[in-house]
Amino acid sequence: MIRIQPFFSICIPAYNSVELLNKLLQSIFKQTFTNFEIIISDDSTNKEVRDFCKTLNDDRIAYYKHKSVINPTENWNSSIKKARGKYRILVHHDDYFGDDTTLDKIYSESQKNGESMVYFLGFRNENNFRRFYYGKFLMKQIFWRPDDLLYVNYFSSPSCLVLNQKVDLFYNEELKWLVDVELYSRLFKKYSKIKLISSASMVIGAGNQRVTSTISKKDILKEFYILKQKKIFKFEIGIYFVQLMKLKIILLTYFNSKLSLISR
Repeated sequence: MIRIQPFFSICIPAYNSVELLNKLLQSIFKQTFTNFEIIISDDSTNKEVRDFCKTLNDDRIAYYKHKSVINPTENWNSSIKKARGKYRILVHHDDYFGDDTTLDKIYSESQKNGESMVYFLGFRNENNFRRFYYGKFLMKQIFWRPDDLLYVNYFSSPSCLVLNQKVDLFYNEELKWLVDVELYSRLFKKYSKIKLISSASMVIGAGNQRVTSTISKKDILKEFYILKQKKIFKFEIGIYFVQLMKLKIILLTYFNSKLSLISR
């Protein structure tokens, strides 16, 4: 039997929490756009997620058991590689869709202005915690300096990333802290059709099970060292160098955007 290709593949790397997974699933089932498949790749240490998925009566859901060897990023890639949709969205189990029309807005954008290779979505934090993010600035500045993303994550969680099926890049399974921005950087280097859809939003959960909550300063410096090969990152002072670079990039981006607006 030939299965019709879904427009979206919503890939969920699940881990131990049935409550959070169910909250995400309910936000998916409420979407006004319904041409999607759901891939649940379960990296849990118990059988609760598996048993819960057995109770779900929806042909659009596919469940897979996975066991990461190095870190959870392997589970992310595993779920993405199983996707059949024209666009793939990796949504962490503690995040969820911001409203009922999120998928509709992405679909409408692709139909109105032609397909893009990459979409970034807007977001809000579940606990209302605010940080400095990209939305105010010009996309072209990141095309000029994509490696700046290693210091300043302008685009938040991977749950805000929508990838065309033609994209052949995956997350670096050696990384935990820089794993998202390292992929964003490679996307900007390889593809020109990248667009921000601020009207379509995700809610970023405030759960304590996020991988980033388990990472030490030493781990962070090690990843910078792997990617940038600068010896300063081998020492504790390296963390202050990273913070200074972040401040420098934020200030330069801000003033460049102001100058750009004045010159228009």
